[in-house]
Amino acid sequence: MPLIATGLDRALLDAAGFHPLLFGHFGIYQIALLLLIGACMLAYAVMWRISAAETLTSMAAVAAGSSLALLALNLDYNSGNVIAVLNPLEKMLTFADAGAVTAAHHQSIGEIIRLLLDGIVSVAARYSFVLHPSPRPTVFLVWLVVPGIVYAWLRGERQAAIQAFLLLMAAVGIDALGIRRGLKSEYFILTDPLIILAGALLLDRLADLRFHKWAFPIAVVLFALQIVVGQAEPIKYAFMRRGPESICEWNRYYMPLMPVPWCPDSRS
Repeated sequence: MPLIATGLDRALLDAAGFHPLLFGHFGIYQIALLLLIGACMLAYAVMWRISAAETLTSMAAVAAGSSLALLALNLDYNSGNVIAVLNPLEKMLTFADAGAVTAAHHQSIGEIIRLLLDGIVSVAARYSFVLHPSPRPTVFLVWLVVPGIVYAWLRGERQAAIQAFLLLMAAVGIDALGIRRGLKSEYFILTDPLIILAGALLLDRLADLRFHKWAFPIAVVLFALQIVVGQAEPIKYAFMRRGPESICEWNRYYMPLMPVPWCPDSRS
């Protein structure tokens, strides 16, 4: 509770330059997420006829796990870390583009929706690769997931199609927020697992596709493209002439306890 109180302390939030996203108050969407999690757990319990004791135990486990995770902030306590963890969207806005910052400050719902739709369109362009080349490793896996969802639906595998679709939409939604910060390659670690899970789910339900005559040649082409394009960014950094020293500009500030070996000691 002290950590939550610190994370929602208005004086600290104002000093950090945070601005509330909804209705001029902090903590609105956090409460909405808690209610959503609780409602989903209750819906699952009702749908599968889970006992009240097991449902309450599961909810208590979620609360306990979240509390233990927050207590990790006390290992190297910093109020800036606390408010960033408790207010992730407001923290992202401090690095967002001018359009997103303006919309958040004026709290214009219409402008926020417009920016969100613009982000979804930009993500779709990146997933297509043709409209906007992207070095992300799973970009060509999306080419299999999308038609796989349609094929699974037509085959009567409605549950698998819906599950894969929701996983893909979750990735699109998270990437749409990342667009406002340039959707750098560092952010792919948040959404690539969702795309991989969607593909694995479809492959498990449509195992007979591996016997199709076009399965092997299509797999070889996409695998080669993934190696050439998806790994282009790491290879570029590996052979970059200027070296890795640019990391030193932010490493000492953001990761003072985890310095990289090639950066000079700031105390020297």
